Amino acid sequence: MKTLPANASDEDILSAVREWVELLAKEEYEEAYRFFVSSEHNRWQWSPQLLKRIIRTYGGLYGDQEKFSITPVEKTSEGSEPRHDVHRDRKDEHKGYVWFDLPLNGKWSDLTAILTFQVNGGSLVIELESIEVM
Repeated sequence: MKTLPANASDEDILSAVREWVELLAKEEYEEAYRFFVSSEHNRWQWSPQLLKRIIRTYGGLYGDQEKFSITPVEKTSEGSEPRHDVHRDRKDEHKGYVWFDLPLNGKWSDLTAILTFQVNGGSLVIELESIEVM
């Protein structure tokens, strides 16, 4: 699982998320799963297969029809302005969440990865909460 220093900046967190998106663009779902999902603490029941299905079917909007794939961030230029936001808890800046719009088929989409973060064992840990159409 990817960890960052406890005092990671918003840009450090977004860089880690972009690294994860690149794994998805390469269709390395097993690696992407291990990057942000703790197999010991997987309260959202993620699996590499579920990651792939949610992305390929645009959050389930297309049933079982696999029409979509992640585009590398640097090759995405079309679509609406992407939302890549880090929100920190007001009482504890080491806790929060990230909204990251995903690039699909060369365009920014409203399929959004929502990730949570917190300090655990001296490192900032980021976990995938959901991927949904926002």
